[in-house]
Amino acid sequence: NAPWFFARCWQAVSHLLVPRTAEKLKVLSPQQTLSFLRTVVDPQHIPDFLGGECRCPGGCVSSHGHATQDQVARDEAIERWEN
Repeated sequence: NAPWFFARCWQAVSHLLVPRTAEKLKVLSPQQTLSFLRTVVDPQHIPDFLGGECRCPGGCVSSHGHATQDQVARDEAIERWEN
């Protein structure tokens, strides 16, 4: 889900890479992102805010470096067990 200018830069730079390396990278428009993501990840594991079906209690992923509620609960349980 790269900004338009990154796609332009990729077009300019990608031919400088070894073809095998360049083939491993995908630069997608926002319109292409979800359809491609669904080819490599089951929709039940894609968070709903990204167009998937995952609605985990406490959130599916952390946001801006902050832990989800599930991660905090897990860490607190581990800390209690260790003490």
